[in-house]
Amino acid sequence: MDIQEVKRYSEEILDAMTTRDGSKKGYVCPVCGSGSGKHGTGLVPVKGKTGYYHCFNAGCEFHGDILELIGQTFHLQETVDQVRKAGELIHRDFLKDNSRDKNQWFNDKSKKKVSGKENKNMVENKDNQTADKNEVLNQDNLKKEQAEIRAYMEAAAAALPTSENALQYLEWRGISKEKALKYKLGYVPHYADGMNTQAIIIPTGRYSYMARSMDTDDGSRKVRKKKVGDRAGIFGMGIMNNPPPVAFIVEGEFDKLSINEAGFPAIATGGGTSKRELVERIKAKGNIDTTFYIIPDNDKLENGQPDLNKGIKAGNDLLAMMQEAGIKAELVDVLAEDWPQRYKDCNDFLQDDRGGFIKFLEKRRYAVEEKALGRVSGYMQDFIHQISGNTPPVSTGYTDLDTLLEDGLHPGLIVIGAISSLGKTTFCLNVADMLAMQGKDVLFYSLEMSKFELMAKIISRRTAIKCLQNGADMSMAKTNLGISDFKRWEGYKKPVKEFIQGCMSDFEEKASRYLSIREGMQTIGTEQIRQEIQKHRYHTGRSPVIIVDYLQILKSPDVHLTDKQKTDENVTELKRISRDYNTPVIGISSFNRDNYKEPVSMSAFKESGAIEYTSDVLIGLQFAGMDYQEDDTNEKKRNKRIRELFKENEVRARKGASIPIQCKILKNRSGGKGSCVFDYFPMFNLYVEG
Repeated sequence: MDIQEVKRYSEEILDAMTTRDGSKKGYVCPVCGSGSGKHGTGLVPVKGKTGYYHCFNAGCEFHGDILELIGQTFHLQETVDQVRKAGELIHRDFLKDNSRDKNQWFNDKSKKKVSGKENKNMVENKDNQTADKNEVLNQDNLKKEQAEIRAYMEAAAAALPTSENALQYLEWRGISKEKALKYKLGYVPHYADGMNTQAIIIPTGRYSYMARSMDTDDGSRKVRKKKVGDRAGIFGMGIMNNPPPVAFIVEGEFDKLSINEAGFPAIATGGGTSKRELVERIKAKGNIDTTFYIIPDNDKLENGQPDLNKGIKAGNDLLAMMQEAGIKAELVDVLAEDWPQRYKDCNDFLQDDRGGFIKFLEKRRYAVEEKALGRVSGYMQDFIHQISGNTPPVSTGYTDLDTLLEDGLHPGLIVIGAISSLGKTTFCLNVADMLAMQGKDVLFYSLEMSKFELMAKIISRRTAIKCLQNGADMSMAKTNLGISDFKRWEGYKKPVKEFIQGCMSDFEEKASRYLSIREGMQTIGTEQIRQEIQKHRYHTGRSPVIIVDYLQILKSPDVHLTDKQKTDENVTELKRISRDYNTPVIGISSFNRDNYKEPVSMSAFKESGAIEYTSDVLIGLQFAGMDYQEDDTNEKKRNKRIRELFKENEVRARKGASIPIQCKILKNRSGGKGSCVFDYFPMFNLYVEG
């Protein structure tokens, strides 16, 4: 494995991973998508360091070598997996050991030329003979080592049935003598290799084992273990000789034994590079119909919060590998209600509550079995979980709208549409700000405006809110440019500056930590959104509300699709995302131009096929007064009235006054239809209830 060679080929690898950025001096960052603008710079080489790169996106700021970049992009933690992926991208074998070839070249150059071609043949023959001898010697040594390991495991297994200490230890761990003998566990009274303790020997392969210390401290086990032999780490692959309908995957060997003790098949990865090998070995079995449940360790920090960079992150990484390989797999949520938070892993659960642990596993097996047979009983627990208050609706911050939506935003796909410049983005940004104020995580995908433009809109909104709340003169409220233009700041008096800074501080302290903004120009697709939700979940343990601005310019999943097909595919996938992560997903949609002067309706939504049928909630925004009235029987009179309405609202907007906006619920699977009215202040990016 030649890491330096990978770095030397970093440009070719990046060309295969991504595209050049707008400046043509760097690349579009494959981690965050920055650099796709006309002049925007994303990922650039670090001067003087071959194969190192830096991203200038403040929300990313990646800095590292090409292998770290591959790791973050493809969710690969192990160096060998990163090197392998680098080779796949440019069709080279970086894992091949070329050291002998290089040494031979050096030796050839240092030798005196005896007779040209004759000398070359002599050297090559001698080298081949040496290589053959070394190969034979290595094979002999390997066979000898394997025989020694096998003999050691057999001796340890023979000692276990008569060892009272070993059997008592296993009983304390919840493992019966019957299961210990079935899986040929062993015992050694003194394991010297770095542990110097009594140890349980767990065979993880024909010629490999894991030695586990039996030392305990006040009843709690110390995590001390030693892996020995070829392919050490994957324990339980034998179940794939006759693949079961459901199998569990865990990291620790005792967790695997705990699941076996409860009567279910399981595999232990042992962590590390074994995850990649596990996926490859399962994939090699061909088209199997097994559903794998990955149960990660529920690691905790000292303050009791989940340390999702470890157990759950490792579980998510394995899940991504298995799904990429086409293997049916699900990640068990160890933060859910039916996994007591006091348990770190399966063995803890088994020791403390065997019955509860068995029910926990049975629930997963029955879910697969019943769903495979199409029985409603397979979904009853999901239904009970859904209605039990575990996923309560989230308030939009607007009382009238919450009432129309049956108490707020429910998990599902919500599509909001309006004509151009009516304030679709502003409305959703208002909702995002109020969600963040409640401590609800929000991921806002902005495919047109920069994050700084959106932040300026939020601060502008807050200046107007303060004026309205305090009954102050609206002259203190500021526009986007009034917030973001430094030259204007220079002209503000001290009270005005303090007023704006107070609004900024309020946003920073109460909402900014819950709001994330991702920017991109047709470079963000549904796959990136899914990956970032997963990333968010294993950093926080929570699913965020998703807002996409806007649907029609999401990245196409296939460059050969028409605009309508692209939108249909993306809308359908956003619906899946809302279902898979049980969270509201809000998509902003543009309108057909033919409907600009007509009352808002389902047909007004651009490329409306999938939007109309797939969305759970469909909301249209329009100027109040757009609906048909009694005097609209004459088309010319109606057109005149609508033109006057548009003109009047345009004048009001320029003066900083509010415009009445009607919010119509066109479709609502969980409730009825209806409408409410907002006062929209375009100049100050503010929607308030009318």
